[in-house]
Amino acid sequence: MTSPRRMTTVEPQGQASGTAFDDSSIIRDISGAALTRIIVHHGRYLNSLAVKYTGGEEAVTHGGTGDTRSEIHLEPGELITMIEARLDHPLMNQLKFVTNTGVTFGPYGSAIGSAARFVWKAADGIPADLAPRMGLLYFSGSAWNIMSPVVAIHVGPDAVIFHAYEAILCRISFFKAALQGGFLEATEKKIMMPEETSEIFSALIEHLYTGSYTYTHKPNPDTDDTPAPDLAQGCFHARVYAVAFRYDWKPLVDDAVRNFLFVLSMLSGMDIVRLWKAGYEYELTVSICAGKGLLVEFQKLLPSLLQGLYQTDGEEMDGIVSEFPALASDFMRLLVAANKE
Repeated sequence: MTSPRRMTTVEPQGQASGTAFDDSSIIRDISGAALTRIIVHHGRYLNSLAVKYTGGEEAVTHGGTGDTRSEIHLEPGELITMIEARLDHPLMNQLKFVTNTGVTFGPYGSAIGSAARFVWKAADGIPADLAPRMGLLYFSGSAWNIMSPVVAIHVGPDAVIFHAYEAILCRISFFKAALQGGFLEATEKKIMMPEETSEIFSALIEHLYTGSYTYTHKPNPDTDDTPAPDLAQGCFHARVYAVAFRYDWKPLVDDAVRNFLFVLSMLSGMDIVRLWKAGYEYELTVSICAGKGLLVEFQKLLPSLLQGLYQTDGEEMDGIVSEFPALASDFMRLLVAANKE
């Protein structure tokens, strides 16, 4: 961002994924440079920018192509003075430009998921006498080809098919090894995963694209409302944790643990222990949840909870303790710690 006498830079926004670029290295005379044209390919996400500067023969493309193509032409003296973007980890999914002539280009892309908003203004932090001459000079950042090959993933015994971009799948090392190694999957762009379940695998795909996942449920036909957190929802999060751990996708591991503990905090009586049992079935243990605030609250309630449950549901409690001795041991550690406090 520049005037003839001053140039400032802006910290990168989003995650540094893909191939880094810095257009300042291709501008021959940076003191007199200007943007003349921007070509944007966009769909659900921002696929690419192709940028042309004064003195350049061809537009420099960052990212892939595909979806909708939009072209911006800037008149001599017309400067981009504001950029508004939406970032949906780790991708940019929407972009809008405003110029010093009051023209708005965009927004390009879509406002999906839990996208964070970023706004840059050329005049921010600039002395008033320089502000009218400030505008966007060049782009830098990182880009990947979001229009990379589409992979068909056949999930479960019924081979439910999920389609996803290879570039997004390859954020997980398992898929990167399969799709970019010397395996059949790399050439056919097809992966068979009969051991997984489509209901839970969909949470992994959704999280890769949006940074969050949705509890799938059957709506009440009378109200069509999402049900209050219950044992079934807690078990769903435990299963999501298991698939996230298996494919080493830590952001989803953290979200699943947090959601599991939230549901746990909403339950009462024997359902609390039943949910812990489900957690241990999928190796979501007390140790995994250690340090989380909701676990601390559960620890405080545990002595009175267990005392009451052994009086009302002693036979079921004995069965769970016998089947999952590790759960019994962890409960004992929590009880000892609670008594010390």
